[in-house]
Amino acid sequence: MSMKLYFLLILAFGTFIFSACETPNTGSKRGTNGTPPTLNGKEYPTLGEVERLDPALNRLIAPGAKIEQLADGFDWAEGPVWVKYGQFVLFSDIPPNKIYKWSESRGLQEFLHPSGYT
Repeated sequence: MSMKLYFLLILAFGTFIFSACETPNTGSKRGTNGTPPTLNGKEYPTLGEVERLDPALNRLIAPGAKIEQLADGFDWAEGPVWVKYGQFVLFSDIPPNKIYKWSESRGLQEFLHPSGYT
């Protein structure tokens, strides 16, 4: 491979990585106090669908289950983890250094701040 072609490949790859990392989050819906808004009520908007490539998935997820959006407005949410004994979900929003807790009975709550950026 010529040096010029090698340089162009590196430049293209670097541009792609940089643009993927530096894209502004224009869809953020954060409130004025910096906390993510919750979606109130028992009816949550649904999105997408569960694609079942193996019938064994029906033993884990009910055939009529829908993907529901429980909250929005996060910068970089990751997790989640289901806590069976308390019947709630924990997940992190990394840049604001917070861990959130969601339960069906209480909705979204701040669980831990600071969270160690985890």
